[in-house]
Amino acid sequence: MYCGVSPAVRPRFTENGELDLAEMERCFGLQADAGVYGIIVCVSLGENMTLEPEETLEILNIARSAAGSKPVLMTVCESSTKRGAAAAKAAAKAGGSGFMVLPGVPYKSAPEETLTPVQTIAAAGGLPIMVYNNPIAYGVDVTIPMFEELAKNDLVGAFPKETVAVYKLVQAGKRHWRTARTSPSSEQSAHGMFQGRASPGLVHSCRKASIGFSCAALRAGK
Repeated sequence: MYCGVSPAVRPRFTENGELDLAEMERCFGLQADAGVYGIIVCVSLGENMTLEPEETLEILNIARSAAGSKPVLMTVCESSTKRGAAAAKAAAKAGGSGFMVLPGVPYKSAPEETLTPVQTIAAAGGLPIMVYNNPIAYGVDVTIPMFEELAKNDLVGAFPKETVAVYKLVQAGKRHWRTARTSPSSEQSAHGMFQGRASPGLVHSCRKASIGFSCAALRAGK
């Protein structure tokens, strides 16, 4: 379903802490004009949890307007399963194309506590999901057995390349997982719902050149 370069873009704020709508419209437009395949919005280096639900939808609408027919994914990073499901349902109703789901942030969750929000969010939103599993950054690891359980859900089909152990599943040809790179080198993975890369920093400068380079690398299978 997804291929090519889909930058993960952070919210922009004014000096008084309000959403900088004009700046986001400008930045999203630059990404779209540079040739990205899609856009992932409301990603987080801490910002996501500060957003009100209506603000996330406002950002989604700005991105959809800038992206045109390109897919726009909503990041779901909530403190409870109930909030995550509500966020996914609202984003789907507002026209989102899919979700990047982060683990619950309050504490290091047990395996069942990690999987339940993903499954619930998938059911609530009804759209494709990339499970953002970065154990070094978040302290929560979706292990191979956990991904094998998620594999039973057709909506859950991608993970970031930081998931080293699970990447071995793709190399072994098991199931239809896609990897999404979140670092500057491009990656094309084997079989499935997602293909390509989600990059938080690739196109902040020299946008057209860097996106062109990544797309060429994806076509070449590099």
